[in-house]
Amino acid sequence: MIDFIFNYIYFFTYFHFFLIILLFSINVNWIIKYLKFDKKTISILILIILLAFALRININTIRFGYGKNIQDSLTGYSLYNNQRWVRCEGGSLNKCLIYTAPNHPIGHAFILSNLYHIFGFPLNYEDSLFSMIISSSSILLFFILCYLLFENSAISLIASFLMAIFHDHILMAASKETSVYNLFFILASQIFLILSLKIKTKKFSILTLFVIVWSFIFRPNSIITVLLISIFYLYLNKKSLIFNLKKSKIFIKNPIFILITISAALYFFVTIISLVHISKAHYSILENLSFKESISLQAERFFYHLTYYFKFIKEQGYFIFPLFIFLFLKRKNKIKQKKYLLLWYILSVVSFSVYPGEKYSVSPHYMIVSFLPFFILSAGGIFYVFTDLLKKRSITTFFYGLLVCLLIYVLINNSLIALNLDPTNFYEKQDEINEIIHDIPKIDLIINSHADDMRFLILNGYSANDMARIHLVEKKIPDKETIFIVNDEHYELNKEKDIEIIEKIMKTFNTTKIKDNNNYKTYRLTIRK
Repeated sequence: MIDFIFNYIYFFTYFHFFLIILLFSINVNWIIKYLKFDKKTISILILIILLAFALRININTIRFGYGKNIQDSLTGYSLYNNQRWVRCEGGSLNKCLIYTAPNHPIGHAFILSNLYHIFGFPLNYEDSLFSMIISSSSILLFFILCYLLFENSAISLIASFLMAIFHDHILMAASKETSVYNLFFILASQIFLILSLKIKTKKFSILTLFVIVWSFIFRPNSIITVLLISIFYLYLNKKSLIFNLKKSKIFIKNPIFILITISAALYFFVTIISLVHISKAHYSILENLSFKESISLQAERFFYHLTYYFKFIKEQGYFIFPLFIFLFLKRKNKIKQKKYLLLWYILSVVSFSVYPGEKYSVSPHYMIVSFLPFFILSAGGIFYVFTDLLKKRSITTFFYGLLVCLLIYVLINNSLIALNLDPTNFYEKQDEINEIIHDIPKIDLIINSHADDMRFLILNGYSANDMARIHLVEKKIPDKETIFIVNDEHYELNKEKDIEIIEKIMKTFNTTKIKDNNNYKTYRLTIRK
C-alpha cells in the first residue's frame, strides 16, 4: 500500500487540487455574497496587507531554504522529474544512488514541483516571491475568518494587524517555510466551514470537505487540530445543520456528486495512511524504549516545549495579551465563538508541545498556528479596552490607559524587529559550503558528515553523499577527486555514532586537510596504499 501511495499520491493530489478549483468556481458567487465590507474597512485592510508584504519582501533571500525545506525541495524535484513522492539521499539529481521515503506530507513538495514546472529548476526568486504572496494573503484570510466569527470589522482589522507584524510569520515567508502554506490552508478550511453553515448547499459542503482534507497535507499534526476544531464548531452550531432529506435523495442519485464524494473520501484515506507512515518515522526513537521509558521521554519533551512556548510569549512582549484575552472572555457575548477559539488554542499548544523532535530541540514555526486564535481573542480584548477607555472616567480608565501604553510599546517593538529581520544567520553554513566548493577547482565526489549539507549540495547540482553511506561510493574514490566536509557541530553535540563514523573514515583513507572554516573542516580523501 505504501509503495502504491509513493507512486500515485502525486496524481491523486493533482486531481484533488483541480476539483477544488472547479468547485470554487461553481460557488464563487455564494462566497462573494457573504463577504461584503464597507469601503473604509477595505481601505484599511489593503493598507495592512501592503504593510505585511513590505515587511516580508524586506528580507527577501533567494535560496532553497534550510533544514526541512531542503528536504521538501528534493522531494519536489522528484515529483517534478519522475512524479514519485520520494527524496534523493545520495548521489546527484540526475543519478541518484538511493531514494528514501519523505518524512513530511506532500503539500509543500507538491507546490514546489508545480513552481519547477512553471519557472524551471532551479528557481531564482519565484519561490521566495510566491511564499511572500501566500504569507501576505493569509492576512486577508485571517481578517475574513475573524469577521465571520464576530461580525466586527474593528476586531478583525486589529487581529490582522497583529498577524501582519508578527515577525515569526514574516521570517517564515523569507525562509519559504512549510508553515506558511499550512497556515494559509488551515485558515481557508475554517472559513469554508463557517460559510457552509450559512450557504447550506450540497456543492458548497463538498467544496468545504475538499478544502479541509487539503489542509492536512502540510503538517502531520494539522489533521488532529483541524478535524477536532471543525467537529467542535459543527457541534456548537448543530441547530444550523439543517439537512433536507428529500433533496438528499436527489443528491445520492447524482453520479457526478457520488464520484466527487468518493474521490474526497479516497484522498482522505490515502492522506491518513501517508501521515501514519510519516508519524512512525518521527516517533521511531521510541521503538527501542520500554513503555515506561517512552512515556517518560514524551513527558520530558512535553514540559520542555510547553515551557519554551510560554517563555517565547514573554520574550516577544506578548505577556500582556493574556490579560486582553481574559477581559474579552469576561464579556458574555459570542460564547460559541470564544469556546471554539479556546479549544483551537489549547489543541495547537498541546500539538506543539508533543512535537517529536530531539529532546531539547524545537523550532518556533511549529507553534505558529496557536497564534491564530491567540491574536483573534487578544484583538477582541484590545477593541473593548479602547471602547471602554473612551467611555469611562474612573480608576478603570487609568488601568486601561496603562494597558494601551504597554500595547503600543509591544507593537512598536515588534514592528522594529520585523523591519530589521535578517535571516542570513540561518544561511551562514550554506554560504560557507558554497565558499569551500568554489575555492576547490575540481571535485567529483563530496562526502558530508551532515545530511542537510549533503542535500543542499545535491540541490545545487553536485554529487554528494552522507558519510553513513560511504560504502556506496568507496570503490569510486581511487578514480575521483573526493573531498570530505566535516561539520564541527557533531563534535560539539557529542553525537557518538557520527563521531565513530568520522573517525573510521579518517583511519580508512589518507586525509589531507585543505580548508579550515568556522563551521567545517575539509579533507581530500585518497586510498591508503
